[in-house]
Amino acid sequence: MFFLTTLIARYLGAAGYGKFSFVFAFVALFAVLADFSLSTLAIREVARNKKLARKYIDNIAVIKLILGIITFALIIIVIQFLEKTPEVKTLVYLVGIWVVIQRFTQFFQSIFRAFEKMQYEAFSKIIYSTALFCIAFSVI
Repeated sequence: MFFLTTLIARYLGAAGYGKFSFVFAFVALFAVLADFSLSTLAIREVARNKKLARKYIDNIAVIKLILGIITFALIIIVIQFLEKTPEVKTLVYLVGIWVVIQRFTQFFQSIFRAFEKMQYEAFSKIIYSTALFCIAFSVI
């Protein structure tokens, strides 16, 4: 992430990186709503009672889906009240979608952690980071 941030900052310049930083900071304000620590709850409850894991996973996944939709809707509504360029608004929408998807990814990684399958969690994080770097590098 350090190298990716450095690469993006050099490519975008001061003004472009300022927009980039605003978009991620703005969306980060809402990212908490997409999770509400449900991933942590899933780890604790599934680790405590693995027989009920399917029930916990299904229920939390539905709640996270609803929270993700609400979070994205709030992002869309709030950004309309800010006087930002259409370019910045589009970036906010894209990053908003990315954050909701990222929260689901973290949820599934927490399931690996609950079942004590850390090798799968590590593998998924490596794939995620590599894919993110490659996509950003190819876009730049």
